[in-house]
Amino acid sequence: MCKGESGNVEKIIEVFSVCRDSPDTARGVDAPQQSSPPPAELRLFPDPPSPQPRVPFPFDACAILTLRPLTGMTMTSAPSTSSSTSTPCPGLTRDFLAAKFEAGLSWDDYLATGKPAQQESWKSIYNQVALSDSQRKLLADFSREMHVICLSGIWCGDCVQQGPLLQRIAEGSECINLVWLDRDQHKDLSDIIQINQGARVPTVVFLAEDDEFIGLYGDRTLTRYRAIADSQLGPSCPLPGAPVPTDQLLATLQDWLDEFERLQLLLRLSPRLRQKHGD
Repeated sequence: MCKGESGNVEKIIEVFSVCRDSPDTARGVDAPQQSSPPPAELRLFPDPPSPQPRVPFPFDACAILTLRPLTGMTMTSAPSTSSSTSTPCPGLTRDFLAAKFEAGLSWDDYLATGKPAQQESWKSIYNQVALSDSQRKLLADFSREMHVICLSGIWCGDCVQQGPLLQRIAEGSECINLVWLDRDQHKDLSDIIQINQGARVPTVVFLAEDDEFIGLYGDRTLTRYRAIADSQLGPSCPLPGAPVPTDQLLATLQDWLDEFERLQLLLRLSPRLRQKHGD
């Protein structure tokens, strides 16, 4: 017998004696099925602790961000546009994004919403840049359809300097369907895709052919941020309305093209879409 077991054996014998010597047992009467437990001091093991009451969660789970494509981005819920989709935190659902894509404007229609001077600024940047031969070849090899929503402001300087580059890219591939939305007219979308708690533009939402969300990019590419940092954090600042160097525009165009290529490869390698298309 191991050390310390003698005390437990004595308790067992004592419990047995109590049951054997009870009046019902002595008279041969069946003991009740629900007998009282032995006294606490005679039990071999203590009672298990009572379960603690569950403390309710201190916040609504819908407030938790369920989608964070970019660092520093905050997202909230948006109402679903279809009763067939039922999720606790709708956010960027396929139905919601499909409705936004359908509401988007073409390049010409979007420019027409601006004042003559604003339209001229957009067209000037568009005419200042063009795709290189290698960029055209890359875009021509795209095989997956992409739905692209650009949330923009016709009045916005960053949109003026980057929007025409997006249009150049879209024109280089039949697989890219680019539409434009005014930020202030689509606050239900702009409120969801805030960046650093700001409704920044341009912000581009990338969708698959069936309007599934695949990515988001904005409001400025690395080249744009470097140029702005050089001007605002450097010894001098450029005059308002100063021309944008062509090499800076071409580098920004390449930044955007890199993101289009990355997401095109995401779609091309998607098991779901490969099964659908048999490739």
